[in-house]
Amino acid sequence: MDRVKYFLVLLMAITTNIVVYAQWNPEALKLAQVMDKVSRYYVDSIDDNEVVESTIVHMLHELDPHSSYLSKEELAQLNEQLEGEFEGIGVSFNVLEDTIYIIRAISGGPSESVGIHAGDRIVKVDGETVAGTGITTRDVQRLLKGPKGTRVDVSVQRRGERDLLEFSITRDKIPVFSLDASYMINDRIGYVKLARFSHTSIDEFENALKSLKQEGMKDLILDLSGNGGGWLPVAVELTDHFLSGNKDMAKAELGKFINSYSKSSFRAEAMYLLSQIYLQEEDWMDNIINLERLVREYPDSQYLSEALYGLCFSYFKKDEYEKAIKVGERYLKDYSSLEYGDDILYTKAVCWEKLENQEKAIFDYQDLISKFPQSPYVEKVRERLEALKKE
Repeated sequence: MDRVKYFLVLLMAITTNIVVYAQWNPEALKLAQVMDKVSRYYVDSIDDNEVVESTIVHMLHELDPHSSYLSKEELAQLNEQLEGEFEGIGVSFNVLEDTIYIIRAISGGPSESVGIHAGDRIVKVDGETVAGTGITTRDVQRLLKGPKGTRVDVSVQRRGERDLLEFSITRDKIPVFSLDASYMINDRIGYVKLARFSHTSIDEFENALKSLKQEGMKDLILDLSGNGGGWLPVAVELTDHFLSGNKDMAKAELGKFINSYSKSSFRAEAMYLLSQIYLQEEDWMDNIINLERLVREYPDSQYLSEALYGLCFSYFKKDEYEKAIKVGERYLKDYSSLEYGDDILYTKAVCWEKLENQEKAIFDYQDLISKFPQSPYVEKVRERLEALKKE
């Protein structure tokens, strides 16, 4: 009976999306029909969310050892590591023998500041006993993490101390570094160990690389053993340091990511990174296709200004002057004060000249001098204005 019950609950776990999918998948239609019967006639009440979550976990577990499902809470915890910081008390811990063991207090964090040491065991949190209660890692995170400025009181058992030690810790922003180590192995070889591909990985890696080069590094060992993965665009960007100008691998991986993960929040970033490769390679046509897609699908993206600039420039290079002017006007309408404003105005003016509209070319040249008097284009623009007035 329990096996039958489990099977019926399993069927109910699939969301209503499967009904749509079932329209063209006979097997899914069969499953949807059984689900409908169960939902109508099953005798017990069921927590739909709990059933869905547990069923997805079991379903993916049966596929292969590498497929897994993250709940909303688990995804938030993963993103904390990739964003480069979280808010909490600043400790690494493990739950061993039903006890919270402190592995280390993060340097500069609130726990280190109040005197928490590696090896300490947290026995109470805010007066409530947590040792010997069956506490889980998720429970610990829930108790110790929290908004910056909030306080948590912990009672700690420390080797060599008879009584519990009491600490009041004010939570703060805790940086999460993706670089575990960076040093010279010998006079020639540098070593960098990268734990994950996070938001801060490129900056950390480039800073480490700069420092190692100053110490005389000629060759580098990049250690990715134990790397838990992370954001694909970051990993692809990192490969640029090792491809000696060959961008084929980066383009292939970025293209695969863009086409395979249509719902990913990092897809716009992948398109932007791909555009940088196209610009370096002067592949104007592919860059136009890529950036048109970015502008169309992500009108609110943080990369929109760069995308419009790249699109304007690529149109210009392809002699599509009217399209370049149109995109340039859109940029200037929304981003006239940003760093590409003088580039856009100069490109527009040249486009007007190519289209033999000297009046509008002169207007844009004069607008550039007025709005961007420190621009490196100014001297060239003044010479061009003098020439146009003589024509």
